[in-house]
Amino acid sequence: MLKQIFATILKFLFVQQKKEQKEKENTNKNDEGDKNKESDSADQSVCARFDLPTNEIVIKECEATLRAVMKKYGQLYVTRNYVCFEAQVFGMWTREVIPLSKVISVHTDPKKKELKIVMKGKKYSFGLDGAQLEELHSLIEKMVLNLANKSDQDDDSSDSQKTSTASNSASKRSTRTLNETGASLTKDDWQILQQGFKLITYTKDEPVVEQSVAHQRIYQIAKGRCRIEIKAEEGQKVWI
Repeated sequence: MLKQIFATILKFLFVQQKKEQKEKENTNKNDEGDKNKESDSADQSVCARFDLPTNEIVIKECEATLRAVMKKYGQLYVTRNYVCFEAQVFGMWTREVIPLSKVISVHTDPKKKELKIVMKGKKYSFGLDGAQLEELHSLIEKMVLNLANKSDQDDDSSDSQKTSTASNSASKRSTRTLNETGASLTKDDWQILQQGFKLITYTKDEPVVEQSVAHQRIYQIAKGRCRIEIKAEEGQKVWI
């Protein structure tokens, strides 16, 4: 009985903390409402809090419960290479970082509504609602498999490079160029990207991507039209 009361109090405190955090974020939003900058800022914030590489992008975010000796109610983040979790209990932050490259298995327990992630020497159990449970399980499982396949390909490529001659160096440079342009994305890559897609509505004349500003996003127009403008050296706007 005491454990249930204690768990209820912790959940209430977490919900209140999230409400206060959202209120602060809404207060600090720029009046211009630049959605791209807000998204980039959110990614940078996650990278800073979990000490991740700065080029990581958050694909999925949701509320979750880390089930250990004491339940911890917090937020779960899935990036391209990591699963991260954070929770605050009595003012103390707990953060966990799970590299997908080190994950051995991912499975669910539908009865307990748990997502179980297994690493060598460590296991994590996250409580999620039904819809989120299946979605996250599918997403993380595909990402782990995709990383494993890429690792195998890299190993094969490394072995072949050791035995290759200088005569095929030009073809290797061509292959690297192809990979760098993104033309080598597999079907699994695109499926992972699609699971992280978000529907964003823009008003007329609102910029989607601004000139000279770096972006790590892929856009597809679901409805409506867009135009492309560049600023010439004279400062005039030119339509493309």
